[in-house]
Amino acid sequence: MLTRLALALAEEACTQAGLRPEEARGVFACSNGDGTVVDAILSAITTEGGEVSPTQFHNSVHNAPAGYWTIGHKTQVPAVALGCFDWSFTQGLLKAAAECVVENTPTLLVVYDLPIPGPIGKVRVTEYPFGCAFVLQPRLGLEGICVLDISYDPTASGYDNIAHPELLDLSHLNPAGAGLVLLEKIAHQTAEQVRLPCQPGTLSVAVQPC
Repeated sequence: MLTRLALALAEEACTQAGLRPEEARGVFACSNGDGTVVDAILSAITTEGGEVSPTQFHNSVHNAPAGYWTIGHKTQVPAVALGCFDWSFTQGLLKAAAECVVENTPTLLVVYDLPIPGPIGKVRVTEYPFGCAFVLQPRLGLEGICVLDISYDPTASGYDNIAHPELLDLSHLNPAGAGLVLLEKIAHQTAEQVRLPCQPGTLSVAVQPC
């Protein structure tokens, strides 16, 4: 389920950006990993015999979505998987922006998380499924909708919340939901700035519509 969500997000982002998937570097960011698979493995270990499905073990690794993406599109362009707890969105955005600029190439950012079943989900609470994806280009193209000016401050400062109250819980109770604040600013189609937590500091993103 998690891998399918990530791949669907990646495909949709590339389609809307008019980008061939094999042309883009990839950054896949997820806080929890595939909690459903991990829960199934842990449950299997506690049963008599403790036999674990090889397929589930294969899919339990954090970089499974990135791996399936590169295999499915037969691409040798690098794709990295990140897991940065509650800061997976901002750390992923920082990583994708750095790759886009330094390597001077389109970079796909996919951020996603699902609720975790079983005992782990009672400790690591994720209330809602959510994911988002961006295609970052080093230069403005015809398909571009805005320009992002991204900077990192190593000190923590005040952070922005989403203005829509109906989305507030989602933005806080799913690590990928942190992207909603930036998506809201982009949707406004006005010049705005957003400050997001990026442990241990702050990520500032100035949004300039095209």
